[in-house]
Amino acid sequence: MTLYESWRCVLRRYFCSFLGVALVALGVATTANARLGVAPISSIAYVAHCIAEELSWSPRFLWTLGATSFVLNLIFFVAQWALERGDFFRRQFWQLPLTFVFSALIDFFGWTLGDVFYRAYVMQLIGTFLGCFFVALGITFELVGDVLYLPGDGMVKSLACAVKAPFGFTKATFDVSLLVVSLFASFATLGYVVGLREGSAICALSVGPLARCLAPLVPRARASLRIAT
Repeated sequence: MTLYESWRCVLRRYFCSFLGVALVALGVATTANARLGVAPISSIAYVAHCIAEELSWSPRFLWTLGATSFVLNLIFFVAQWALERGDFFRRQFWQLPLTFVFSALIDFFGWTLGDVFYRAYVMQLIGTFLGCFFVALGITFELVGDVLYLPGDGMVKSLACAVKAPFGFTKATFDVSLLVVSLFASFATLGYVVGLREGSAICALSVGPLARCLAPLVPRARASLRIAT
């Protein structure tokens, strides 16, 4: 492989990774727009956002879904570092600016979508399922690029490697755990459930299986884009 071809391969990897992040942000914004609950990976951030709205915390810009997602992903970043150690920070430093872009995209897509899905219950369900698909597809593109991961997805990958479990299974287990923490936080703060509805369960049960179904596309996409494994 020539130097030119090598750089083209690197650019394709980063493009796929960034596209994956944008799709995950679109998925989170779409499910939030449907207002039936978000994908579990963002459930804690979504519940924090909803709690802030319920209690009228200010300033409001600190409690947008994008802002709370940024803080949550910083926590995931630290946890991933604790799992991997070694030269993790040098290899995964770009997760930090990527997290900022991801959080900004959530608020941007949320603003763009407006109330397009929040008009009838059937539209809310459609928005929820579309959001789940976008999240799973985004994770798939992150795996195709295999250079940049959101801290949450990167931590799932680190966990899967640590316990030697399939990525899809680890993802599903991790998602359910996040929902449990979100429920506890909601009850502890308000005394009732906020931000979590049937859509949260749909996302918890569908994102993992969808990611497993899309997993066979990863080697095919790499071959098609001439991305070296």
